[in-house]
Amino acid sequence: MDIKVLTNKISFRKEKTLEIKSLFNSKSFEDAEQMGLDLIQEFPNDFQTHMIVSKIYFEQDKSYEAQLYLHNASTLEKSIKEQTRQSIEFAMQSDWINAIESNQIIIESFPWELEAYNRLGKAFLERGNKKESLIAFKCALVISPTSKIAQKNIERLQKTSKNKVTIGSQPNNLGQAFIQETGKTCVTKLVNIPVGFDLTALISGHQVNLSQNERGISITDQNNSRLGNLEPKLGMRLSRLISGGNEYQANITHVGENNINLIIRETFKHPSQSTKSSFPAKIDMMNDISTQMIPYEINDGGKLMDLKDWSDDDTESGDDNMFTPRIPQLIADKSPFDDDF
Repeated sequence: MDIKVLTNKISFRKEKTLEIKSLFNSKSFEDAEQMGLDLIQEFPNDFQTHMIVSKIYFEQDKSYEAQLYLHNASTLEKSIKEQTRQSIEFAMQSDWINAIESNQIIIESFPWELEAYNRLGKAFLERGNKKESLIAFKCALVISPTSKIAQKNIERLQKTSKNKVTIGSQPNNLGQAFIQETGKTCVTKLVNIPVGFDLTALISGHQVNLSQNERGISITDQNNSRLGNLEPKLGMRLSRLISGGNEYQANITHVGENNINLIIRETFKHPSQSTKSSFPAKIDMMNDISTQMIPYEINDGGKLMDLKDWSDDDTESGDDNMFTPRIPQLIADKSPFDDDF
């Protein structure tokens, strides 16, 4: 990872994308087309530019070319999503070596992927590679100077002593088997997260503790710091089942700027609870959880749903739209430039 090279690449990509937009708006479609093709030659995996070129061809009634580049954009988008799933799965298994490798592969093909740099920085940190971790987070700031996750981790790395204790690094047995058993697993989000709590210390895959209280279940980290509570209905249900002898394991699946998602699994069912499902398929409490905040489907037999990413998306103002696929808008014949600039 060369910060100077990355800076030049990102600046060049932004500049050329803005020029293409200007040409498109002035209806200079041939010039916009050529500049778009030149940008694709520079960044072959840039699905956003493939999509823009497709739109330019649509405006020129070149349906064959438009469909071709739209297909390219869709294929590349699927590729980055699949690679992202894999990198998150490695993190959930505390397989930091493969997590590092998978994020490096993403960055090689998609050097503008903010979330890949943040995941890479945390994976390096888990391995104790502080120098590489710092470089990764600095690269994230090249993509988005306002990335709070990158900023806070850089501050921590610069201030930390050589024996700084982090939350976890404990191995766990997460993975596909963790989310395969219907009625025994669920994904939920925490409520009542303490104001001012530094969420950047939390990493996808870390195990957390479930503690009973009069209001249900509170969640604490490995240092016994309270992270928040389970939603009351779910918390009361699990509290009753735990009192009846059931046992559960919980791990972090997603950490955002102001939110934490967990996956909870029943690890032991007491005979007295044999007729009670820990997580009924249509449990009401799950209905109000935004699917954008849940990186896994509930009781989905191990299939992963489309996800944004655990590492937060706090790109610069306008960047989220500029570098986020707009394929559904394109199909609906909405210009990718309408909201992107």
